[in-house]
Amino acid sequence: MKTRSLIIALVLACRLAWAAPFTLPILPDTQCELNAAYPNTPAMFTSQMNWLATNKTALSIPIVLHVGDIIDFDTDDAHGGAHYMWIRASTGFAILDNAGLAYALALGNHDTGAVFNSGGAAPGDVNINVRDTTQFNSFFPVSRLTAQRGRYESGKSENAWYTFSAGGVQWLVITLEYCARQAPVDWAKKIVEDHPAHNVIFVTHYHLTGAGAINTNTGGYGDLNPLQIYDQLIKQYSNVRFVFSGHVDSSATRNDPGVFGNRIYQVLQDYQGTDLGGGYIRLMDIDTTAGTVAGRMYSPYYNLTKTGASQFSFTGVNFIKNTVYTSAARFRNTAFYAAQTGTFSASFDATPSLAGSNSIVALCKGAQTAYTGHAVAIRFNPSGYIDARNGGAYGVSTIPYTAGATYHFRLVVDVPNHRYSAYVTPPNGTELTIGTNYSFRTEQNTVTSLDTVNVDVNPTPGGSLTVCPVMIFKPLVPAKHTGVTVTASADDGNVASNALDGNLATRWSATGNPQWLQFDLGSTKTFSSLKLAWFLGNTRVATYDIQTSVNNISWKTVVTGGTSSGTTTALETIDIPDIAARYIRVICHGNNLNTDNGITEGEVWGL
Repeated sequence: MKTRSLIIALVLACRLAWAAPFTLPILPDTQCELNAAYPNTPAMFTSQMNWLATNKTALSIPIVLHVGDIIDFDTDDAHGGAHYMWIRASTGFAILDNAGLAYALALGNHDTGAVFNSGGAAPGDVNINVRDTTQFNSFFPVSRLTAQRGRYESGKSENAWYTFSAGGVQWLVITLEYCARQAPVDWAKKIVEDHPAHNVIFVTHYHLTGAGAINTNTGGYGDLNPLQIYDQLIKQYSNVRFVFSGHVDSSATRNDPGVFGNRIYQVLQDYQGTDLGGGYIRLMDIDTTAGTVAGRMYSPYYNLTKTGASQFSFTGVNFIKNTVYTSAARFRNTAFYAAQTGTFSASFDATPSLAGSNSIVALCKGAQTAYTGHAVAIRFNPSGYIDARNGGAYGVSTIPYTAGATYHFRLVVDVPNHRYSAYVTPPNGTELTIGTNYSFRTEQNTVTSLDTVNVDVNPTPGGSLTVCPVMIFKPLVPAKHTGVTVTASADDGNVASNALDGNLATRWSATGNPQWLQFDLGSTKTFSSLKLAWFLGNTRVATYDIQTSVNNISWKTVVTGGTSSGTTTALETIDIPDIAARYIRVICHGNNLNTDNGITEGEVWGL
């Protein structure tokens, strides 16, 4: 009996220790602290690194984050020495390397090829140069970033994801490039969707203004602005908790609800304009048990904590935590934030304790106390396989599971048609199909909404099932962009504006190969498709290319050698992989009869 009591006490002690409060340090823009033109450099930066390494254990620091503008600008031999600021940064972070303290670094505009030598704009197109991260990735290769689990581009860490555990919960950090391109934003969506059990932190250089608003411009660099990224990505997922940024002075916070009711805590920190940074570090003291977060700015260089607006606290923070279900309390229900009536996706992680379990995770209409209430059901069956309910019975499955292993599930649910598809990813494996186009359980084939997760562990054979909160998400639906203007390379008296007047009886037209019609969205937005109605489109086949640009200088070809159908004068849809663009240019090469070009109407669609 004493031995059993001792074991229980040890288990409880381990759980309490794992869930203990911890400190998450965030480095603001350190650019001035590495510039030899200023005093006290790199002493301020070195003091930060030494203090973090020294206090790793005492403060239970799991990882260090940096919001970007690590350096002021890259240099050559004529400006202080080749890459000397990167060398200083690398030397400083080596202190953390030697202490075994992981870090994740976002990139600011000053960390890219957009800024060079004296701090001015580098020659060339700033929107191309801001994606030149050669030096950063040379001094901070993937092998050096020990908590990194993956990245958008091979060998490049400006868009990357990291995981760690602290406070008894799991964490996912995603670093995003400055005013990100559409493709990395879409990549990040998939990373979040794949980690429903993790509390998500976004680290990006440019997000909040000094007044605490979400920026609506790009500051002259990049593609999507911070509000567009927030609307498309950050607020769409229920497990997102924090956004950390820099770029502008000095401290600001905001607390917004996501689409599914989760609070998103956004924090700005940048003190480059105050004593060149002063060696200050944002320290976030996090207690997942109490649901509290307290922020402060501390400088080990001065041994001083700032007062005023730089200090803040959040209470009632709802951290993502796993729940252990047993047969002692059957058919346990958790309501969605909002009922789902259309098509949606859901993801969750689940871990069975037994190899011959009999456990179910189901989506339902209202709280349920019996299997018959399960509309969509995933089961760890008694035979050792993962299966899903299909109408009147469970489908046949050959996907085995192992006790103690965690499986990631993805569901695509169509409520109006009472159908769903189910997929599972085993540990360290690839996604497998459990079943596609399955029917809701027969007793539930008339429900008009789903609003509850129901988990049941059958007493035979018992055991437990550990499940994270089920994450609901929906793909954003493209819409027609408004406020669009249009210009053309030439016209024959049928002017460009005719292509946006909503009248198929008017047209833009010009003779020659090539001629172009160009749409201007007014600002950089997501471009998903173009709808064009061709003049005489039912009697001739037009040939065209499509290019996009964010600045009307650098162009990317997204369609080459496209052709109209030749069968209709109505709008025809040209789908484009989502891309950030302000300008869309249709380059016309005549048609199968002559070099005449004509478009009667155009519509630009996107997010």
